[in-house]
Amino acid sequence: ENGGHGSGINAGLKICEGLYFKCVDSDDWIDFDAYKKLIEAIKDNYNKNTNPDLYLTNYNYERIDINKSFCEDYLRKLVPHDCIFGWDKVKKMKLHQFLMMHSLIYKTSIIKQSNLNLPEKTFYVDNIYVYKPFPYVRVMYYLDVDFYMYYTGREDQSVNESVMISRIDQQLSVNKRMIDSFISENPQNI
Repeated sequence: ENGGHGSGINAGLKICEGLYFKCVDSDDWIDFDAYKKLIEAIKDNYNKNTNPDLYLTNYNYERIDINKSFCEDYLRKLVPHDCIFGWDKVKKMKLHQFLMMHSLIYKTSIIKQSNLNLPEKTFYVDNIYVYKPFPYVRVMYYLDVDFYMYYTGREDQSVNESVMISRIDQQLSVNKRMIDSFISENPQNI
């Protein structure tokens, strides 16, 4: 039975054995040259025994409705390049700048350590996927490549404004789950 995006990620996490885990939606794709550079960086860090908890890359919005591509590369100005770094080196992001699933490649053990379990038959679970493992991330590595191509602009797509409005209950449910997770895992920060 199709349990939706969250169900697919949960199933993948149960069987994955690789060092890193990356979700690529069925209508999106990754740039082959950027993929090769990422693999080289992973191998290089592996050989140095400096495996970061999270790799960060740029991503593109491939807007079919207006036949344009927009690169989200704001990380270039916010984090160090081509080296291991911690949260203390991440500059403050503006309100329109935030990390999305498209730009993240988590170490598999970090996701599993966070006990990530996404709700099924629910849209907008990408937010939980991004947020839940963050407290377990200590070291990161930014690779300045346009890795992920996010295909968007279809009328029936979950991020279309009218579709999002019709599913506002699901976005609110995801937000509540994130808040509850924060409170239960960080009671001293309340």
